[in-house]
Amino acid sequence: MQEGSLSALLSLLGDGPESSGTAYGNLHQRLTRYFRINACADPEQLADEVLNRLAKIAASDAASIASPTAFALGIARHVLQENVRAELREAEAGRNWQTSRKIANPDEEVALQAIDVCLASMPTAKSELLRTYYESTGKQKIEHHRQLAERLGISINTLRNRLMRARRELDTCVRNRLSDVSSQNRT
Repeated sequence: MQEGSLSALLSLLGDGPESSGTAYGNLHQRLTRYFRINACADPEQLADEVLNRLAKIAASDAASIASPTAFALGIARHVLQENVRAELREAEAGRNWQTSRKIANPDEEVALQAIDVCLASMPTAKSELLRTYYESTGKQKIEHHRQLAERLGISINTLRNRLMRARRELDTCVRNRLSDVSSQNRT
């Protein structure tokens, strides 16, 4: 959040530094609770995103915001929808990935070799990102993804988008290799 945006948001939330700071903290807690109730993976990050968007609007057009809390909750609904869509895309990509591994070639060894070759042919950063992202399972997965995003200096949504593109690239490569193998077997 830029300093000018933060100042505009704080002045919108309260009269003095103490009251605006308290209002900011309360609003952040309320937004975090909203995202937690809606079963979001990283409610704090989503609450930060809402406050960033609110701050940008406050800096450019503070007069249009009659009630900062109500306005923030409206933004939160949109952020929640975006987050749900992103999670659905990620889940769909994961299902497609699993399905393509099972359907593309019944010979699992050939499929695994194709994956290894494709991972080796990808840029190192992408292949390492794919391998690292899928290291953890279960409850540790969410925390692992959050730490990975922090280590890369990006948001969890940016991490998901990078993963989606990398999986798509890997999937295309694997499908091409498997179709090449199956056409060689037919001749």
